[in-house]
Amino acid sequence: MELGDGAYVTSIYIGTPARRAQVVLDTGSDLVWQQCRPCTSCFAQRDMPMFDPAGSSSFRRIPCSNGVCQRMLLSISPVSTGGCARAPDASCEFSYMYGDNSMSAGSLGMDTLTLLDPRGQGFVEVQNFVFGCGYTNRGDFAGSDGILGMGQGPLSLASQVDSPSFSYCLTPSPISASSRLLIGEHASAFLHTEQGSQAQMANIMTNKLLPSFYYLNLTAISLSGVQLDIPYKTFSLKANGSGGMIIDSGTTLTYLQQHAYSIVRRSIAQRVGNQLPITRSVFGMDLCFMAADEGLLPTLTLHFNGANMEIPSSTLFLRVGRIHCLAMARTLDLSILGNIHQGNYQILFDRRYKKLSFMQTTCEGGQN
Repeated sequence: MELGDGAYVTSIYIGTPARRAQVVLDTGSDLVWQQCRPCTSCFAQRDMPMFDPAGSSSFRRIPCSNGVCQRMLLSISPVSTGGCARAPDASCEFSYMYGDNSMSAGSLGMDTLTLLDPRGQGFVEVQNFVFGCGYTNRGDFAGSDGILGMGQGPLSLASQVDSPSFSYCLTPSPISASSRLLIGEHASAFLHTEQGSQAQMANIMTNKLLPSFYYLNLTAISLSGVQLDIPYKTFSLKANGSGGMIIDSGTTLTYLQQHAYSIVRRSIAQRVGNQLPITRSVFGMDLCFMAADEGLLPTLTLHFNGANMEIPSSTLFLRVGRIHCLAMARTLDLSILGNIHQGNYQILFDRRYKKLSFMQTTCEGGQN
């Protein structure tokens, strides 16, 4: 994986012959999709030609009568739609809308998926892999070909390869070194190392109304070791499906419920504002400082019911020249732990036992 324009892009191979697709890692959605020919409306890709289903001898379209089409209707987010408005032999269609109003619409197909074997022993093929061919697409996908959905629903990559776990380590900006996404038995290998014994563990919760998301039980936030006065149940997942916090590799900034965000923002401004001048907002981030010395900036800790994720000032703030901006924003209801604050953490999603393990490390050079 490599960081580009706030997203982490990795490569998979689809078709016969196998063709590389660069896709954005997204734990906040299920469907794996890429732009396909003939494209009605598409965004610019970085350097790969668009996938042409007619050029793959193993590609099969999925008709409305296929059970996969019905399963799609039961999975993923409420802003996605799919299914069959026409005859049973018509193609199974999908339309996917993301939180930033980017979207993809097209039809589902099956083909051979090829992944790298992490032991360096060639490749692993997954037959009849279901993915979306996007013919009408809109948005900024970091110059990639599409999305690699890793959510909890049945159409995600993790679900289709029947993997009990996956892990990643995101190299933070501005470091350009790559890192890896590991799927299956290799994903948890770091836990069996000396450093892995220091890993912390949080429960993964599932929202029946939004079953794709990986929810975490955030109970408190501390600033440089001092717990902030945020009501205990501010981030609770409510019975009606609202609230809560998810971990999402496809979202850049961290979003906090608006009341909690106001407390965090005010606390940082009070702590730092008398030492560093507050300056104009940058890229929508509304708390920015002129800071030549990062040592004056605080750290922040997220408390997950016993597990603590410390976010150092180097990733808590996004640097634009000499300006340092708090890489957070407010949200009305659902809080999101964005990828910028997952940097230099080895993170394991244990889908079988519903556990998230994480430890601070250095993700540079492909280390996992």
